[in-house]
Amino acid sequence: MLHKGTQVRVTITGAGLRASYPAADWLTGERVVTLIDDAPFKQTLDVIDVRLPDGSEQSVYDFNIRGPVLDTFTAAYLECALWLGRDERTGANENDPSVDLRERVDTCYGLAVLAPETLEQILEDCTAFQAEYGDLIADNLDRAGHDFYLTRNRHGAGFWDGDWSREAGRTLTDASHPYGEFELVLDDEGVITGRG
Repeated sequence: MLHKGTQVRVTITGAGLRASYPAADWLTGERVVTLIDDAPFKQTLDVIDVRLPDGSEQSVYDFNIRGPVLDTFTAAYLECALWLGRDERTGANENDPSVDLRERVDTCYGLAVLAPETLEQILEDCTAFQAEYGDLIADNLDRAGHDFYLTRNRHGAGFWDGDWSREAGRTLTDASHPYGEFELVLDDEGVITGRG
């Protein structure tokens, strides 16, 4: 579920706007809009009410929700998780199931290729970590997002590998481990789900 007030990326065709909206040509394509009401997170919806960048409200249809606008930390975390994803579709290479899933997100429906509960888990974990340790990671949220994913999964790099001060690296490493392992997996239906 995407909640009221969430900024989302949507792809809109010109036919998807009420004719009364004067800047319909400008709005077509991929845009960031704000949800006026809660909306289910799936690839397509019949109609959605959004607030446009100019502050006006508009009902939109014939569009795809590409996903919420992510903060820097969460976007870096997700990029790392997708980069280290696994392909578990029937017929995938069982000897080396690792696959870079970033292209699948970029070329399909954006974040809508992630199972809704997977995206919710990612948002919840990243929000909680930032709320608790934001003061230690504020200077480099991009690196912190990557390192949070690597460290929680006990990869060969992360907060502990020397890019952070010794004390901060130890604190952030100890804070990451209780989140447990979590990986993204591409299934036979073409959906990316989280496993942990």
